[in-house]
Amino acid sequence: MLGPLQKTLTYELPSGADLIVVNFTLNGFYRLGQVPMHQFSAGDVYDPDVLLNKSCFDELWGQLASMTKLDGRLQRLNDYALAFAAPIDASAIPLLDSMTHFRKIAVEPVKGVAHAHQLSVRSVQLRFQTQLGYSAKELVRFLRFKKPLTSLCQQSSAPVDWLELVNRFGYHDHSHLIKDFHYFLAGTPR
Repeated sequence: MLGPLQKTLTYELPSGADLIVVNFTLNGFYRLGQVPMHQFSAGDVYDPDVLLNKSCFDELWGQLASMTKLDGRLQRLNDYALAFAAPIDASAIPLLDSMTHFRKIAVEPVKGVAHAHQLSVRSVQLRFQTQLGYSAKELVRFLRFKKPLTSLCQQSSAPVDWLELVNRFGYHDHSHLIKDFHYFLAGTPR
């Protein structure tokens, strides 16, 4: 198990290797491991059996290795995750219910969540770190970065109007957008 990943992961697989990537969204990783996310270092590798204090993933690996169809493997992974994931913590409900605040540029999301659920700004920030493994500011940055990236992927082969992308998606200037490309994709927009 790797977590929380906040940047691009580069890896190589030997010939004939098999890989299934499970990407936990929101507080899914926290619910499975029940360890506050801010205690993990980004990119560190953890033995899930040690993390959960159960020998369940070795058993899961054996079951998956004997299966040949991807659909069956994915269903088995889903069943395992559901069996070991804790129910949603009541303190996470305000975060999960308020994701719309993070899509509004005009509202500072943490203040919006705090106000909507009568919480302090600091308690919302701490819940983000514990449940999600990153700050609300990092979430806003990531959601903003996805927009120009999606736009670029949908464009034809016509030249890219970088200034238009910068303005449309709320970046201060070209270097601001370039920094996000470096941060999330370890490369330049080219």
